[in-house]
Amino acid sequence: MTKLVKERNKKQVEEKDTITLLIEYAVTFFALALVILLPIYLENGYYKVGDVKYALYESITKIALPVLGFMVVLYLVLNHKKWNVQRILKNLSALDYAVIVYLICTLISSALSDYPDKVWNGYSGWFMGLYSQISFVCIYFFISRYAENAKAILFCLCATAGYVFLLGVLNRFLIDPLGVYEGLEEYYKLQFLSTLGQSSWYSAFVCTILPIGVFFFWSSKKKWLRIASGIFSFLGFSTLVTQNSDSAYIALLCFIGVFFWYSVNDIWHLQRFFQLVILFLASVKVINIGAKLQPENMIEKLDKLSLLLINGNATWILLGVSISIWGILLLCQKKEVYNAVLVKKFRNMLFIIGGVFSLVAVLCVILSAKEMLPKQIATVVSGIPYFTWSDNWGNGRGFTWRFTGSMFKDMNIGKKLFGVGPECFPYYSYEYAATDLNAKWGTNVLTNAHNEWFTALINYGIVGGIAYLNIFIMSIIRFAKKTIKNPIVIGVIACLLSYLGHNLFCYQTVLCTPFIFLIIGIGEWYSKKN
Repeated sequence: MTKLVKERNKKQVEEKDTITLLIEYAVTFFALALVILLPIYLENGYYKVGDVKYALYESITKIALPVLGFMVVLYLVLNHKKWNVQRILKNLSALDYAVIVYLICTLISSALSDYPDKVWNGYSGWFMGLYSQISFVCIYFFISRYAENAKAILFCLCATAGYVFLLGVLNRFLIDPLGVYEGLEEYYKLQFLSTLGQSSWYSAFVCTILPIGVFFFWSSKKKWLRIASGIFSFLGFSTLVTQNSDSAYIALLCFIGVFFWYSVNDIWHLQRFFQLVILFLASVKVINIGAKLQPENMIEKLDKLSLLLINGNATWILLGVSISIWGILLLCQKKEVYNAVLVKKFRNMLFIIGGVFSLVAVLCVILSAKEMLPKQIATVVSGIPYFTWSDNWGNGRGFTWRFTGSMFKDMNIGKKLFGVGPECFPYYSYEYAATDLNAKWGTNVLTNAHNEWFTALINYGIVGGIAYLNIFIMSIIRFAKKTIKNPIVIGVIACLLSYLGHNLFCYQTVLCTPFIFLIIGIGEWYSKKN
Protein backbone atom coordinates (compact mmCIF):
# COMPACT_ATOMS: atom_id res chain seq x y z
CA MET A 1 0.00 0.00 0.00
CA THR A 2 2.85 2.38 0.93
CA LYS A 3 4.54 1.67 -2.41
CA LEU A 4 1.34 2.51 -4.29
CA VAL A 5 0.99 5.80 -2.39
CA LYS A 6 4.61 6.75 -3.16
CA GLU A 7 4.13 5.91 -6.85
CA ARG A 8 0.94 7.98 -6.96
CA ASN A 9 2.63 10.96 -5.28
CA LYS A 10 5.60 10.71 -7.67
CA LYS A 11 3.22 10.68 -10.63
CA GLN A 12 1.40 13.75 -9.27
CA VAL A 13 4.69 15.65 -8.91
CA GLU A 14 5.73 14.72 -12.46
CA GLU A 15 2.39 15.98 -13.80
CA LYS A 16 2.77 19.39 -12.15
CA ASP A 17 4.24 22.24 -14.14
CA THR A 18 7.25 24.21 -12.94
CA ILE A 19 5.28 27.27 -11.77
CA THR A 20 2.93 25.17 -9.64
CA LEU A 21 5.89 23.51 -7.93
CA LEU A 22 7.54 26.89 -7.37
CA ILE A 23 4.33 28.28 -5.85
CA GLU A 24 4.08 25.28 -3.52
CA TYR A 25 7.68 25.77 -2.37
CA ALA A 26 7.14 29.53 -1.95
CA VAL A 27 3.98 28.99 0.09
CA THR A 28 5.82 26.47 2.27
CA PHE A 29 8.68 28.93 2.94
CA PHE A 30 6.16 31.69 3.68
CA ALA A 31 4.25 29.48 6.14
CA LEU A 32 7.47 28.33 7.82
CA ALA A 33 8.61 31.94 8.22
CA LEU A 34 5.34 32.71 10.02
CA VAL A 35 5.19 29.65 12.26
CA ILE A 36 8.88 29.68 13.24
CA LEU A 37 9.88 33.34 13.41
CA LEU A 38 6.72 35.07 14.64
CA PRO A 39 6.32 33.19 17.97
CA ILE A 40 9.98 33.33 19.05
CA TYR A 41 11.18 36.73 17.79
CA LEU A 42 11.96 39.40 20.40
CA GLU A 43 13.97 42.62 20.20
CA ASN A 44 14.15 44.22 23.63
CA GLY A 45 12.42 41.87 26.03
CA TYR A 46 8.76 42.74 26.53
CA TYR A 47 9.14 46.40 25.60
CA LYS A 48 6.41 47.10 23.01
CA VAL A 49 6.34 43.40 22.22
CA GLY A 50 3.02 43.73 20.33
CA ASP A 51 4.55 46.31 17.99
CA VAL A 52 7.64 44.15 17.49
CA LYS A 53 5.63 41.03 16.64
CA TYR A 54 3.39 42.90 14.23
CA ALA A 55 6.32 44.63 12.51
CA LEU A 56 7.81 41.19 11.79
CA TYR A 57 4.44 39.87 10.58
CA GLU A 58 3.98 42.89 8.33
CA SER A 59 7.49 42.51 6.89
CA ILE A 60 6.97 38.82 6.10
CA THR A 61 3.55 39.29 4.52
CA LYS A 62 4.46 42.42 2.54
CA ILE A 63 7.31 40.53 0.91
CA ALA A 64 5.62 37.14 0.49
CA LEU A 65 2.04 37.95 -0.48
CA PRO A 66 2.79 40.15 -3.54
CA VAL A 67 5.33 37.60 -4.79
CA LEU A 68 2.87 34.73 -4.35
CA GLY A 69 0.10 36.79 -5.96
CA PHE A 70 2.28 37.52 -8.99
CA MET A 71 3.20 33.84 -9.34
CA VAL A 72 -0.45 32.76 -9.23
CA VAL A 73 -1.47 35.41 -11.80
CA LEU A 74 1.41 34.30 -14.04
CA TYR A 75 0.25 30.69 -13.74
CA LEU A 76 -3.34 31.66 -14.65
CA VAL A 77 -2.17 33.69 -17.66
CA LEU A 78 -0.02 30.85 -18.96
CA ASN A 79 -2.85 28.37 -18.40
CA HIS A 80 -5.75 30.60 -19.45
CA LYS A 81 -7.28 27.89 -21.62
CA LYS A 82 -7.41 25.50 -18.69
CA TRP A 83 -8.31 27.97 -15.93
CA ASN A 84 -11.05 30.25 -17.20
CA VAL A 85 -13.31 32.25 -14.88
CA GLN A 86 -16.05 29.63 -15.02
CA ARG A 87 -13.74 26.85 -13.85
CA ILE A 88 -12.23 29.03 -11.12
CA LEU A 89 -15.71 29.77 -9.73
CA LYS A 90 -16.68 26.12 -9.99
CA ASN A 91 -13.60 25.21 -7.95
CA LEU A 92 -14.65 27.44 -5.04
CA SER A 93 -16.12 25.66 -2.01
CA ALA A 94 -18.78 26.99 0.36
CA LEU A 95 -15.97 27.83 2.79
CA ASP A 96 -14.11 29.76 0.07
CA TYR A 97 -17.23 31.82 -0.54
CA ALA A 98 -17.61 32.43 3.20
CA VAL A 99 -14.06 33.85 3.36
CA ILE A 100 -14.67 36.00 0.25
CA VAL A 101 -17.92 37.37 1.71
CA TYR A 102 -16.07 38.29 4.90
CA LEU A 103 -13.41 40.13 2.87
CA ILE A 104 -16.11 42.06 1.00
CA CYS A 105 -17.76 43.00 4.31
CA THR A 106 -14.48 44.35 5.72
CA LEU A 107 -13.98 46.43 2.56
CA ILE A 108 -17.51 47.85 2.80
CA SER A 109 -17.04 48.57 6.50
CA SER A 110 -13.76 50.35 5.73
CA ALA A 111 -15.32 52.40 2.91
CA LEU A 112 -18.18 53.56 5.17
CA SER A 113 -16.01 54.20 8.24
CA ASP A 114 -15.80 57.63 9.85
CA TYR A 115 -12.10 56.95 10.43
CA PRO A 116 -10.61 56.49 6.93
CA ASP A 117 -7.09 57.24 8.18
CA LYS A 118 -7.36 54.56 10.91
CA VAL A 119 -8.88 51.53 9.19
CA TRP A 120 -5.77 50.37 7.32
CA ASN A 121 -3.51 49.74 10.32
CA GLY A 122 -6.03 49.64 13.15
CA TYR A 123 -5.14 50.68 16.68
CA SER A 124 -1.49 51.06 17.65
CA GLY A 125 -0.12 48.06 19.54
CA TRP A 126 -2.81 45.75 18.13
CA PHE A 127 -2.81 46.49 14.37
CA MET A 128 -5.83 44.36 13.45
CA GLY A 129 -7.01 46.79 10.79
CA LEU A 130 -7.92 46.23 7.16
CA TYR A 131 -4.41 45.20 6.11
CA SER A 132 -4.36 42.40 8.67
CA GLN A 133 -7.81 41.16 7.63
CA ILE A 134 -6.78 41.10 3.95
CA SER A 135 -3.57 39.26 4.84
CA PHE A 136 -5.54 36.63 6.84
CA VAL A 137 -7.74 35.99 3.81
CA CYS A 138 -4.66 35.69 1.58
CA ILE A 139 -3.06 33.24 4.01
CA TYR A 140 -6.17 31.09 3.86
CA PHE A 141 -6.33 31.00 0.06
CA PHE A 142 -2.63 30.38 -0.57
CA ILE A 143 -2.47 27.62 2.05
CA SER A 144 -5.74 25.99 0.99
CA ARG A 145 -4.48 25.73 -2.61
CA TYR A 146 -0.77 25.05 -2.21
CA ALA A 147 -0.19 23.35 1.18
CA GLU A 148 1.53 20.35 -0.39
CA ASN A 149 3.83 20.30 2.65
CA ALA A 150 1.00 20.74 5.16
CA LYS A 151 2.30 18.20 7.68
CA ALA A 152 5.79 19.72 7.63
CA ILE A 153 4.23 23.12 8.34
CA LEU A 154 2.23 21.70 11.25
CA PHE A 155 5.24 19.85 12.66
CA CYS A 156 7.32 23.05 12.57
CA LEU A 157 4.48 25.01 14.16
CA CYS A 158 4.27 22.46 16.99
CA ALA A 159 8.05 22.39 17.42
CA THR A 160 8.17 26.17 17.76
CA ALA A 161 5.16 26.17 20.07
CA GLY A 162 6.79 23.47 22.20
CA TYR A 163 9.81 25.75 22.71
CA VAL A 164 7.48 28.64 23.61
CA PHE A 165 5.53 26.41 26.05
CA LEU A 166 8.73 25.21 27.73
CA LEU A 167 9.86 28.80 28.34
CA GLY A 168 6.38 29.64 29.65
CA VAL A 169 6.52 26.83 32.22
CA LEU A 170 10.08 27.73 33.26
CA ASN A 171 9.09 31.39 33.68
CA ARG A 172 6.39 30.38 36.17
CA PHE A 173 9.20 28.91 38.29
CA LEU A 174 11.16 32.14 37.80
CA ILE A 175 13.68 30.32 35.62
CA ASP A 176 14.55 32.85 32.91
CA PRO A 177 16.86 31.46 30.18
CA LEU A 178 16.34 34.49 27.90
CA GLY A 179 16.76 37.11 30.62
CA VAL A 180 13.39 38.74 29.81
CA TYR A 181 12.60 39.20 33.52
CA GLU A 182 15.72 41.26 34.23
CA GLY A 183 14.63 44.60 35.68
CA LEU A 184 10.94 43.64 35.43
CA GLU A 185 8.71 44.45 38.41
CA GLU A 186 7.22 41.54 40.34
CA TYR A 187 3.66 42.40 39.21
CA TYR A 188 4.59 42.15 35.52
CA LYS A 189 6.24 38.77 35.95
CA LEU A 190 2.77 37.31 36.46
CA GLN A 191 1.37 39.22 33.47
CA PHE A 192 4.13 38.43 30.94
CA LEU A 193 5.80 35.16 30.01
CA SER A 194 7.80 33.27 27.40
CA THR A 195 8.51 34.96 24.06
CA LEU A 196 4.94 36.20 23.54
CA GLY A 197 4.40 38.68 26.34
CA GLN A 198 0.99 39.46 27.83
CA SER A 199 -0.68 36.40 29.35
CA SER A 200 -3.97 36.69 27.43
CA TRP A 201 -2.06 36.92 24.13
CA TYR A 202 -0.04 33.93 25.27
CA SER A 203 -3.13 31.89 26.19
CA ALA A 204 -4.68 32.65 22.79
CA PHE A 205 -1.58 31.24 21.08
CA VAL A 206 -1.57 28.16 23.36
CA CYS A 207 -5.26 27.43 22.75
CA THR A 208 -4.90 27.89 18.98
CA ILE A 209 -1.89 25.59 18.52
CA LEU A 210 -2.09 23.02 21.33
CA PRO A 211 -4.99 20.96 19.81
CA ILE A 212 -2.89 20.16 16.71
CA GLY A 213 -0.10 18.53 18.73
CA VAL A 214 -2.68 16.79 20.93
CA PHE A 215 -4.26 15.37 17.78
CA PHE A 216 -0.97 13.74 16.76
CA PHE A 217 -0.62 12.22 20.24
CA TRP A 218 -4.20 10.93 20.07
CA SER A 219 -4.02 9.50 16.54
CA SER A 220 -0.43 8.65 15.61
CA LYS A 221 0.84 5.08 15.24
CA LYS A 222 4.45 6.09 14.58
CA LYS A 223 6.60 5.74 17.69
CA TRP A 224 8.70 8.85 17.11
CA LEU A 225 5.62 11.00 16.53
CA ARG A 226 3.91 9.57 19.62
CA ILE A 227 6.92 10.47 21.76
CA ALA A 228 7.36 13.93 20.24
CA SER A 229 3.67 14.80 20.41
CA GLY A 230 3.47 13.40 23.95
CA ILE A 231 6.26 15.75 25.09
CA PHE A 232 4.56 18.62 23.24
CA SER A 233 1.17 17.86 24.83
CA PHE A 234 2.70 17.57 28.29
CA LEU A 235 4.34 20.99 27.92
CA GLY A 236 1.14 22.43 26.46
CA PHE A 237 -1.01 21.19 29.32
CA SER A 238 1.58 22.35 31.87
CA THR A 239 1.64 25.87 30.46
CA LEU A 240 -2.15 25.98 29.97
CA VAL A 241 -2.71 25.39 33.67
CA THR A 242 -0.07 27.97 34.67
CA GLN A 243 -0.63 30.76 32.13
CA ASN A 244 -3.20 32.54 34.38
CA SER A 245 -6.18 33.01 32.06
CA ASP A 246 -9.51 31.36 32.86
CA SER A 247 -10.62 31.52 29.23
CA ALA A 248 -8.04 28.82 28.44
CA TYR A 249 -10.14 26.31 30.39
CA ILE A 250 -13.15 27.00 28.16
CA ALA A 251 -10.89 26.24 25.19
CA LEU A 252 -9.61 23.08 26.91
CA LEU A 253 -13.16 21.77 27.39
CA CYS A 254 -13.95 22.55 23.75
CA PHE A 255 -11.04 20.71 22.17
CA ILE A 256 -11.04 17.82 24.65
CA GLY A 257 -14.75 17.44 23.83
CA VAL A 258 -13.88 17.08 20.13
CA PHE A 259 -11.45 14.23 20.80
CA PHE A 260 -13.92 12.51 23.12
CA TRP A 261 -16.65 12.77 20.47
CA TYR A 262 -14.53 10.92 17.89
CA SER A 263 -12.88 8.56 20.40
CA VAL A 264 -15.95 6.44 21.11
CA ASN A 265 -16.06 5.04 17.57
CA ASP A 266 -13.59 2.31 18.54
CA ILE A 267 -11.82 1.10 21.67
CA TRP A 268 -8.35 1.97 20.34
CA HIS A 269 -9.16 5.69 20.10
CA LEU A 270 -11.00 5.61 23.43
CA GLN A 271 -7.84 4.26 25.04
CA ARG A 272 -5.91 7.09 23.42
CA PHE A 273 -8.42 9.58 24.82
CA PHE A 274 -7.90 8.39 28.38
CA GLN A 275 -4.14 8.45 27.85
CA LEU A 276 -4.67 12.08 26.89
CA VAL A 277 -6.64 12.76 30.09
CA ILE A 278 -3.96 10.99 32.15
CA LEU A 279 -1.28 13.12 30.49
CA PHE A 280 -3.17 16.32 31.36
CA LEU A 281 -3.76 15.35 34.99
CA ALA A 282 -0.17 14.13 35.35
CA SER A 283 1.17 17.42 34.00
CA VAL A 284 -0.92 19.29 36.58
CA LYS A 285 0.48 17.23 39.45
CA VAL A 286 4.04 17.59 38.16
CA ILE A 287 3.53 21.37 38.39
CA ASN A 288 2.35 20.84 41.97
CA ILE A 289 5.45 18.81 42.82
CA GLY A 290 7.70 21.30 41.03
CA ALA A 291 6.23 24.18 43.05
CA LYS A 292 7.14 22.36 46.27
CA LEU A 293 10.67 21.64 45.09
CA GLN A 294 11.19 25.19 43.77
CA PRO A 295 9.89 27.61 46.46
CA GLU A 296 10.77 30.65 44.33
CA ASN A 297 7.91 30.64 41.80
CA MET A 298 4.77 32.40 40.57
CA ILE A 299 2.46 29.40 41.02
CA GLU A 300 0.76 30.55 44.24
CA LYS A 301 -0.18 33.86 42.57
CA LEU A 302 -2.22 32.20 39.82
CA ASP A 303 -6.02 32.37 39.50
CA LYS A 304 -8.21 30.28 41.82
CA LEU A 305 -9.18 27.71 39.20
CA SER A 306 -5.55 26.96 38.35
CA LEU A 307 -4.65 26.64 42.02
CA LEU A 308 -7.61 24.33 42.59
CA LEU A 309 -6.34 22.02 39.83
CA ILE A 310 -2.68 22.20 40.85
CA ASN A 311 -3.08 21.88 44.62
CA GLY A 312 -6.41 20.08 44.92
CA ASN A 313 -6.65 16.42 45.99
CA ALA A 314 -9.49 15.93 43.50
CA THR A 315 -6.91 15.96 40.69
CA TRP A 316 -5.20 12.91 42.26
CA ILE A 317 -8.55 11.13 42.45
CA LEU A 318 -9.36 11.92 38.82
CA LEU A 319 -5.91 10.71 37.80
CA GLY A 320 -6.49 7.41 39.59
CA VAL A 321 -9.94 6.99 38.03
CA SER A 322 -8.59 7.73 34.55
CA ILE A 323 -5.80 5.18 34.91
CA SER A 324 -8.34 2.61 36.11
CA ILE A 325 -10.63 3.23 33.12
CA TRP A 326 -7.66 2.93 30.76
CA GLY A 327 -6.77 -0.40 32.37
CA ILE A 328 -10.34 -1.65 31.95
CA LEU A 329 -10.28 -0.63 28.28
CA LEU A 330 -7.03 -2.55 27.77
CA LEU A 331 -8.69 -5.62 29.26
CA CYS A 332 -11.78 -5.16 27.08
CA GLN A 333 -9.59 -4.87 23.98
CA LYS A 334 -7.75 -8.07 24.92
CA LYS A 335 -11.06 -9.92 25.29
CA GLU A 336 -12.49 -8.15 22.21
CA VAL A 337 -15.41 -6.76 24.20
CA TYR A 338 -16.60 -3.30 23.17
CA ASN A 339 -20.15 -2.07 22.57
CA ALA A 340 -19.70 1.07 20.44
CA VAL A 341 -23.46 1.72 20.25
CA LEU A 342 -23.82 1.76 24.04
CA VAL A 343 -20.75 3.95 24.53
CA LYS A 344 -22.03 6.42 21.92
CA LYS A 345 -25.32 6.68 23.80
CA PHE A 346 -23.39 7.41 26.98
CA ARG A 347 -21.32 10.03 25.12
CA ASN A 348 -24.46 11.69 23.76
CA MET A 349 -25.97 11.78 27.24
CA LEU A 350 -22.83 13.46 28.62
CA PHE A 351 -22.92 16.09 25.87
CA ILE A 352 -26.62 16.75 26.55
CA ILE A 353 -25.92 17.14 30.28
CA GLY A 354 -23.01 19.46 29.49
CA GLY A 355 -25.18 21.52 27.14
CA VAL A 356 -27.96 21.83 29.72
CA PHE A 357 -25.46 22.82 32.41
CA SER A 358 -23.98 25.49 30.10
CA LEU A 359 -27.42 26.92 29.35
CA VAL A 360 -28.30 26.97 33.07
CA ALA A 361 -25.00 28.70 33.85
CA VAL A 362 -25.61 31.37 31.19
CA LEU A 363 -29.18 31.81 32.44
CA CYS A 364 -27.90 32.26 36.00
CA VAL A 365 -25.49 34.97 34.84
CA ILE A 366 -28.23 36.77 32.86
CA LEU A 367 -30.76 36.60 35.71
CA SER A 368 -28.05 37.67 38.16
CA ALA A 369 -27.35 40.71 35.98
CA LYS A 370 -31.05 41.60 36.01
CA GLU A 371 -31.35 40.80 39.74
CA MET A 372 -34.11 38.30 38.96
CA LEU A 373 -32.62 35.18 40.56
CA PRO A 374 -34.74 33.61 43.32
CA LYS A 375 -33.21 34.33 46.73
CA GLN A 376 -32.32 30.72 47.52
CA ILE A 377 -30.53 30.24 44.19
CA ALA A 378 -28.90 33.67 44.46
CA THR A 379 -27.51 32.70 47.87
CA VAL A 380 -26.01 29.50 46.43
CA VAL A 381 -24.43 31.09 43.34
CA SER A 382 -23.19 34.16 45.21
CA GLY A 383 -20.22 32.09 46.33
CA ILE A 384 -19.35 31.26 42.71
CA PRO A 385 -17.92 34.40 41.07
CA TYR A 386 -18.39 32.97 37.56
CA PHE A 387 -22.18 32.93 38.05
CA THR A 388 -22.53 36.32 39.77
CA TRP A 389 -22.78 39.22 37.36
CA SER A 390 -21.38 42.66 38.06
CA ASP A 391 -19.29 45.28 36.31
CA ASN A 392 -16.22 43.50 37.69
CA TRP A 393 -17.29 40.08 36.35
CA GLY A 394 -14.52 38.44 34.33
CA ASN A 395 -11.83 41.02 35.20
CA GLY A 396 -14.03 43.92 34.12
CA ARG A 397 -15.73 42.18 31.19
CA GLY A 398 -19.07 42.78 32.88
CA PHE A 399 -18.61 46.51 32.42
CA THR A 400 -17.08 46.14 28.96
CA TRP A 401 -19.87 43.92 27.61
CA ARG A 402 -22.58 46.14 29.11
CA PHE A 403 -20.92 49.21 27.66
CA THR A 404 -20.49 47.56 24.23
CA GLY A 405 -24.14 46.49 24.19
CA SER A 406 -25.24 50.02 25.01
CA MET A 407 -22.97 51.43 22.31
CA PHE A 408 -24.34 49.05 19.68
CA LYS A 409 -27.93 49.84 20.72
CA ASP A 410 -27.36 53.56 20.11
CA MET A 411 -25.71 53.12 16.69
CA ASN A 412 -27.55 54.28 13.58
CA ILE A 413 -28.83 51.64 11.15
CA GLY A 414 -25.84 51.95 8.81
CA LYS A 415 -23.32 51.31 11.57
CA LYS A 416 -25.43 48.50 12.99
CA LEU A 417 -25.33 46.76 9.62
CA PHE A 418 -21.72 47.45 8.56
CA GLY A 419 -19.93 48.63 11.69
CA VAL A 420 -17.50 51.46 12.36
CA GLY A 421 -14.54 49.99 10.47
CA PRO A 422 -11.80 47.37 11.08
CA GLU A 423 -10.46 47.87 14.63
CA CYS A 424 -12.11 51.27 14.96
CA PHE A 425 -13.79 50.11 18.18
CA PRO A 426 -11.57 52.32 20.41
CA TYR A 427 -12.02 55.44 18.28
CA TYR A 428 -15.79 55.12 18.19
CA SER A 429 -16.16 54.08 21.84
CA TYR A 430 -14.24 57.08 23.16
CA GLU A 431 -16.33 59.40 21.02
CA TYR A 432 -19.40 57.68 22.41
CA ALA A 433 -18.58 57.88 26.13
CA ALA A 434 -15.00 58.85 26.93
CA THR A 435 -15.95 60.00 30.45
CA ASP A 436 -17.31 56.57 31.44
CA LEU A 437 -14.31 54.75 29.95
CA ASN A 438 -11.77 57.04 31.60
CA ALA A 439 -13.53 56.67 34.94
CA LYS A 440 -13.35 52.88 34.63
CA TRP A 441 -9.96 52.31 32.99
CA GLY A 442 -8.03 55.52 33.66
CA THR A 443 -5.01 55.85 31.36
CA ASN A 444 -5.57 52.35 29.89
CA VAL A 445 -7.44 52.34 26.58
CA LEU A 446 -10.33 49.96 25.91
CA THR A 447 -9.38 48.68 22.46
CA ASN A 448 -12.04 45.96 22.07
CA ALA A 449 -14.96 44.24 23.79
CA HIS A 450 -12.78 41.39 25.13
CA ASN A 451 -15.01 39.08 23.14
CA GLU A 452 -13.93 38.61 19.53
CA TRP A 453 -17.45 38.13 18.20
CA PHE A 454 -18.85 41.11 20.11
CA THR A 455 -15.92 43.20 18.85
CA ALA A 456 -16.65 42.06 15.27
CA LEU A 457 -20.24 43.24 15.73
CA ILE A 458 -18.99 46.77 16.43
CA ASN A 459 -16.21 46.81 13.83
CA TYR A 460 -18.08 45.12 10.96
CA GLY A 461 -21.72 45.38 12.01
CA ILE A 462 -24.33 42.63 11.95
CA VAL A 463 -23.55 41.71 8.32
CA GLY A 464 -19.79 41.56 8.74
CA GLY A 465 -19.94 39.99 12.20
CA ILE A 466 -22.12 37.15 10.93
CA ALA A 467 -19.86 36.75 7.88
CA TYR A 468 -16.81 36.43 10.15
CA LEU A 469 -18.42 33.89 12.49
CA ASN A 470 -19.71 32.01 9.45
CA ILE A 471 -16.11 31.21 8.41
CA PHE A 472 -15.72 29.14 11.57
CA ILE A 473 -19.16 27.54 11.34
CA MET A 474 -18.69 26.60 7.68
CA SER A 475 -15.20 25.24 8.42
CA ILE A 476 -16.49 22.94 11.17
CA ILE A 477 -19.40 21.70 9.05
CA ARG A 478 -17.22 21.11 6.00
CA PHE A 479 -14.35 19.42 7.83
CA ALA A 480 -16.68 17.22 9.89
CA LYS A 481 -17.72 15.57 6.62
CA LYS A 482 -14.10 14.77 5.73
CA THR A 483 -12.92 13.04 8.92
CA ILE A 484 -13.03 9.50 7.50
CA LYS A 485 -10.90 10.19 4.41
CA ASN A 486 -8.66 12.75 6.13
CA PRO A 487 -8.66 12.24 9.93
CA ILE A 488 -6.23 15.14 10.38
CA VAL A 489 -9.16 17.54 9.99
CA ILE A 490 -10.31 16.34 13.44
CA GLY A 491 -7.31 18.24 14.79
CA VAL A 492 -8.34 21.28 12.74
CA ILE A 493 -11.89 21.11 14.14
CA ALA A 494 -10.40 20.91 17.65
CA CYS A 495 -8.35 24.07 16.93
CA LEU A 496 -11.42 25.88 15.62
CA LEU A 497 -13.60 25.11 18.62
CA SER A 498 -10.73 25.89 20.98
CA TYR A 499 -10.26 29.29 19.30
CA LEU A 500 -14.02 29.96 19.36
CA GLY A 501 -14.26 29.11 23.05
CA HIS A 502 -11.16 31.02 24.11
CA ASN A 503 -12.06 34.16 22.19
CA LEU A 504 -15.47 34.41 23.77
CA PHE A 505 -13.38 36.26 26.34
CA CYS A 506 -10.49 37.51 24.19
CA TYR A 507 -9.71 39.07 20.82
CA GLN A 508 -7.78 38.98 17.57
CA THR A 509 -4.01 39.32 17.86
CA VAL A 510 -1.08 38.80 15.52
CA LEU A 511 -0.09 35.81 17.68
CA CYS A 512 -3.24 33.78 17.13
CA THR A 513 -5.45 34.96 14.25
CA PRO A 514 -2.93 34.44 11.40
CA PHE A 515 -2.35 30.91 12.72
CA ILE A 516 -6.05 30.01 12.86
CA PHE A 517 -6.48 31.14 9.24
CA LEU A 518 -3.41 29.09 8.31
CA ILE A 519 -4.87 26.05 10.10
CA ILE A 520 -8.26 26.56 8.42
CA GLY A 521 -6.41 26.73 5.10
CA ILE A 522 -4.69 23.41 5.83
CA GLY A 523 -8.06 21.88 6.71
CA GLU A 524 -9.46 23.08 3.39
CA TRP A 525 -6.43 21.74 1.52
CA TYR A 526 -7.02 18.29 3.00
CA SER A 527 -10.74 18.59 2.23
CA LYS A 528 -9.98 19.27 -1.44
CA LYS A 529 -7.22 16.66 -1.60
CA ASN A 530 -9.44 13.66 -2.36
